Amino acid sequence: MTPRVNLKAALDKYRLFYWDDEAIELSDCEADTYWNERGAAVITPQAEYELLGNTYELHNMCLEAVDKVVKNDTLLEMFMIPRRLWKAVKKSWAENQMDFVGRFDFAWDGKGPAKLLEYNADTPSLLIESGPVQAEW
Repeated sequence: MTPRVNLKAALDKYRLFYWDDEAIELSDCEADTYWNERGAAVITPQAEYELLGNTYELHNMCLEAVDKVVKNDTLLEMFMIPRRLWKAVKKSWAENQMDFVGRFDFAWDGKGPAKLLEYNADTPSLLIESGPVQAEW
């Protein structure tokens, strides 16, 4: 595919990073640009529905796990959350502050159910006056 002519401006507008070669050179962990438009996967509406359902179910399971950890000092210790942060973590959770975004990495052959490889949910989100940044293409 040919990337959009205005891709750089769109990515800069929404403060998305790791999209260019310069960012990759500065990174010790990225092997390729995080965002690119060199290709795309095409899936059926049914497959999209199934993946969204898997994502929703897994996200809710993760939130249930977080709820158990935040409400249990022993688990907070086991997860190595610094004690000095417990009060802030508990307050943030009680106030339903969603300060992080997550990304599920799936392995999927397009036939059977998707397999979860990992869930990266430790990236601070970008908040603007009206809430989280929404990419509108």
